[in-house]
Amino acid sequence: MRELRFGWHMPAFPVDGSNATAFVEQIHHILRRVHPHFDSVWVDDHLIPWLPDFSNDTPYVECLTTIAYLAAAHPTITFGASVVCQSYRNPALLAKMVANIQLLTGGRFLFGIGAGWMEEEYRAYNFGFPKGSVRVDQMEETIRVSSCVFVNQKEGRMRLGFNGATTQTADLATDIRVAGQAGYDVIELRDNKLEDFLAGGGALEDVRRMLDEAGVAPWTINAISYVGVGGAEGTARAVARCRELSRMAQAIGCPWVLVVPGATEGRSAAQVLKDTAATLREMADAAAEYGVNVAFEFMGFPWAAVRDVAGAWAVVQEAGRPNLGIVIDTTHFYAGDSTLASIAEIDPGKLAVLHINDVEDIAKADILDGHRLYPGDGVLPLNDILGAAQASGWDGVLSVELFREEYWKLDPLAVAREAKAKSVAAWDRAVRGAQ
Repeated sequence: MRELRFGWHMPAFPVDGSNATAFVEQIHHILRRVHPHFDSVWVDDHLIPWLPDFSNDTPYVECLTTIAYLAAAHPTITFGASVVCQSYRNPALLAKMVANIQLLTGGRFLFGIGAGWMEEEYRAYNFGFPKGSVRVDQMEETIRVSSCVFVNQKEGRMRLGFNGATTQTADLATDIRVAGQAGYDVIELRDNKLEDFLAGGGALEDVRRMLDEAGVAPWTINAISYVGVGGAEGTARAVARCRELSRMAQAIGCPWVLVVPGATEGRSAAQVLKDTAATLREMADAAAEYGVNVAFEFMGFPWAAVRDVAGAWAVVQEAGRPNLGIVIDTTHFYAGDSTLASIAEIDPGKLAVLHINDVEDIAKADILDGHRLYPGDGVLPLNDILGAAQASGWDGVLSVELFREEYWKLDPLAVAREAKAKSVAAWDRAVRGAQ
């Protein structure tokens, strides 16, 4: 079941007499405070103030360039156009602009479109203002053109991620370098490698520079373990750790911190839900101080307190914070007996990342991280899992995560390239199977 989500409509012009520079600073100030409480921020597409008693020379930010700018400055916020006026831009150019914003923001753009209504605005910019039925026809044409552009870009739209566990014995700089050389879009950073880099004299500014030079974006910092266990002391540790990793994430432009549950420890399912949600809620609030999101990953191991998709989604809903999401890992999905139907119950916008891997043919109860294989080399029903994710409307980050010691002994770049090729092949098979 989809959940109700709330967005905030951002003012596009100052109402207090501020100049343009001061108004932009006000926007940044407000966005830093709005993000933890709303799921999205919306910008209208006008060129002059639509309120009476404001002159046409009042500073007014243009919709699409403003969204592109703010999305880069606030990398954890989803932005929407409310709504783009079809009359102000050539349909094909508008479609290209919108598709490009969606690409550059990593899917954080919501495209709303309207027929246009403000005649004074049309006249001020020397646009023709045809009757309403004509404008509606023009809007329909723009939608058709946009749909064609979006479909034509769809094949290359799936973003591929590289998790540093795949090359566990390599250092942070090597992970970033090989992810870029192998052609990944994003990277999931391991927290121990990040801290080793900082302890060795590196700075967070250096990490951001390496990412920029490699052409990959940070997606998650992995991972905070044992969430929901240890009582008040355990929660305090988890929250403190989340705050520290969120500080790092903010500095390097990383939108997510990834966390995993602890053991059941004899608790009932109801107590596990209560304990885990309570801890996760506090962690989400700590992360929100830095504009960062928290991704909760269930684990299919027999000892884990949260073992499947349904359980993880229940925890996230119970925690009730807008900056919470979940992670699905294909091995944990299989080992924990998750169902394909449970994927359809998730809000696809809350699926922060889908970890892709395969596993040896052994009993589910005996599966360990070290039994993972390249996608397509094992027994996982990847076509079914990936197909269900795609059918849900999800189009986020597919990230390869392997913990196999055999692979750690190989050249990291060779591993990254083979992992990418086999991940893309698995995705393509699933997409073809769904058609």
